[in-house]
Amino acid sequence: LTSESEMIVRLKTDLQKLQKLTPQIQGDLAEFTIPPEPPSDDDLRLQRMGAEPKVARTVRFSRIEGKWRFHAQP
Repeated sequence: LTSESEMIVRLKTDLQKLQKLTPQIQGDLAEFTIPPEPPSDDDLRLQRMGAEPKVARTVRFSRIEGKWRFHAQP
């Protein structure tokens, strides 16, 4: 897969996960926390070699003019 294809697959997967989560809403900002995937055998092997474990990711949306929009992170 190309990096663009991988990104599209990841975005679709994330959207499916977001449908099952409840956001934390503060004013015009909604924040979802996507838990990390369970580690694969390769992940565990890399962690034993010193790699960082996978962590939860945060996805934010902003309400702009009454519509929720993806809040791009720098």
